[in-house]
Amino acid sequence: MLCARHPQAEASRECTRCGAAHCEDCVRRVKAGPGFIDVCSKEGCDGPLRTVFSTVAGPSESLLGDLRRPFTLAGLAVAVALAMPELLTSLPMVGGAFRVVYLAALSGYYFRIVEHVGRGREGLPGPSDAFEDAWTLIRDVARGVVCALVALAPIIVWLVLDRRAGEMLERGSLAPLALVFIGLALAPAAILGVVLTRSTIGAVWPVTWIRIVSRAPISYLRLVALFLAAGVVWATVGRLASLLFGRIPFLGEALEATALNLVVFLQAALVGGFVRRNADELGYE
Repeated sequence: MLCARHPQAEASRECTRCGAAHCEDCVRRVKAGPGFIDVCSKEGCDGPLRTVFSTVAGPSESLLGDLRRPFTLAGLAVAVALAMPELLTSLPMVGGAFRVVYLAALSGYYFRIVEHVGRGREGLPGPSDAFEDAWTLIRDVARGVVCALVALAPIIVWLVLDRRAGEMLERGSLAPLALVFIGLALAPAAILGVVLTRSTIGAVWPVTWIRIVSRAPISYLRLVALFLAAGVVWATVGRLASLLFGRIPFLGEALEATALNLVVFLQAALVGGFVRRNADELGYE
């Protein structure tokens, strides 16, 4: 596990209140009776710290096991529960708000899955783990948005800086496709940066990316391939779900969202599996 404030440092403590990871330089000591206690240095928290112990399972669990995780009754139940706001997205005035709620819950649950699988726990997190307090939900949404921006950054920068971008798009140039690939190759590093530092900053900290890739380069390349494959599956499932459920009134959008949710769970489980199998190299505890 990496420190939330210093992504280049290993964390040895964890806040029992907010869950922030601390290296020794971040530990704050406060007077408590005749002695001192170590507390969280995050502003407004002051939660007691505990020493981090490893709870990660060994690398024996197979990739196939990770692929199967979402496709259980429990996984389907969570996929359906998260899709429920989609039933209301067609309502005038408030439909957009329900879409935001759906994406927020999905983003939060994505990171729960990565950590859950990364620690070698069975199955998927329970339905209650998809919804926490408002601050946690806002934090996870921010993390999801930042990771998405990292993936889109190469193509966005190109569109802004290159005056010929529009012309090249019309000609069907391969340059945009290559930039999309580069962005998607960075996305797992951004997600892992959040998980390992337990901080949104980890998603945009290049030092963290380099550290992750350099510690398990072959495994990371394999993860990128699986990540891209999951993206292709997501697009394919989305198209098929639209054809199958698109004309069903009211329930159609929720059914489409349920199918897509399962693929998102699958991708998160693959990222979590990478964390579990490379826990020692990554310093994840």
